[in-house]
Amino acid sequence: MTVSNVVQITTKVCVQADALFAGPVFANLIACAKEQRKMLKAQEMAFKILTDQIRAAMGDYTTVIDSTGAEVATLNWAKGATTIDSKLLKAEFPLEYELCAKTGKPVRKLELK
Repeated sequence: MTVSNVVQITTKVCVQADALFAGPVFANLIACAKEQRKMLKAQEMAFKILTDQIRAAMGDYTTVIDSTGAEVATLNWAKGATTIDSKLLKAEFPLEYELCAKTGKPVRKLELK
C-alpha cells in the first residue's frame, strides 16, 4: 500500500468528536501494523538469544575468523554510559535542575491498542 492510498483512506473515514471511525481498510492497516510489531518483537528476541550464544561461545576470545581468515565477529569492552539521577538532582539542587533541564518539542505518539 502506498502513502497516497493511505491518504485516500484516511480522508474517507468518518470523524466523531475526537475519535476517528476506522473503516475496514483503515482497520486492516492497524491490524497489519500490530502483526508486524509482534513479528519484530519475536525477531528481536531471537537475535538476542543468538548473540548471547555467540558471546558465551567466544569466552575470553575477542575475535572470530572464518575459514578464509576474514574477521566475522569481535567482542570488546566498551565504556559504560554516564547517567544522571534526575530525581536526586531535582530534590537536592532544584534551581540547578531547572536551569539545566530541557524539554523537547511535543510529538504525537501513535499507540496501537
